[in-house]
Amino acid sequence: MKYLVFVAVLLNVTGCIPRHPVNTTRPDLDDSPWEERHVTSGDTGQQYKYLFLAGPSEEAPAILLLPGGIFDNRIWLYTSDLGTHFNVYALDWPHDSPMYHGDINDYGDVAHDFLVALGLRKLYVAGISAGAYAAIDLVSRKQDLDVRALFIYSAVMFAISREEVKERTRMSKLALGMKPERLRSFIEWRVSRSEFNESPGEIEQQDIFYVRPYSYYAQLFGMSFNQGDQPQATGKIECPVLVLQGADDDIMPVEVAKETPGVFGNAKFMSFDGLGHAMVFSNGPQLVEAMIDFLEEKDLLGTGATRYPGS
Repeated sequence: MKYLVFVAVLLNVTGCIPRHPVNTTRPDLDDSPWEERHVTSGDTGQQYKYLFLAGPSEEAPAILLLPGGIFDNRIWLYTSDLGTHFNVYALDWPHDSPMYHGDINDYGDVAHDFLVALGLRKLYVAGISAGAYAAIDLVSRKQDLDVRALFIYSAVMFAISREEVKERTRMSKLALGMKPERLRSFIEWRVSRSEFNESPGEIEQQDIFYVRPYSYYAQLFGMSFNQGDQPQATGKIECPVLVLQGADDDIMPVEVAKETPGVFGNAKFMSFDGLGHAMVFSNGPQLVEAMIDFLEEKDLLGTGATRYPGS
């Protein structure tokens, strides 16, 4: 089996790698119909950047979208059909946070702090790749939330097997052992040479990429390494879970992904032929349709969002 192929190639490749990354500024693109917004947490002082998509009304249910580790929140760009039913909030992970301590729980804490800043309590949650780790942590630990459903895209599940633990910790250790600029240059070099599936719009996946500060990658790989062989508390998640997986995902093989629903109490698995790890970008409209069908099947559409007291 192959795990974390992207990172494996990234860290073991040889050749002429630039000494310093060049693409370090977040691309300025027309994200419409999304709006870029900011909110500051009254608890931590952290300013959060996020994409917002207005739903049919202010009282429409809310859905939180969490990106993975390499691409930012614009990986959700082509899921704008969610706006038919939801007010959509796509969080961009901060480069630094007072809650970052090299632990998977940090990501759940960051997402929770963001929701508190917005005043959102009842909602739906979706995460892709490393963002799925955060989504699982958020839903399993934050008991003040009322999460109606959880969507997991292209997830590489922690400790789903011994091989996953071995490969993930090895790759993460290699990443953490590299000098900061070397690691950032590797990431840029690898993305610049990757072939991405064609998008359903004018903006292609490579157009949204930029290299973040090292603090961000140190947290990402530190979290991955420090988790070791400890699975997440998926058994505590009571809401319905939909696992969406590309059959051609070269990072999380579909035959391994099929084991994912077994660690949840109420989960459904869907595989999509011909789609890869970043399918939420290349096939967003198709996958939104699958999400809506799932919610209709569970009679979970139309539940309004509620807010924290005093918000």
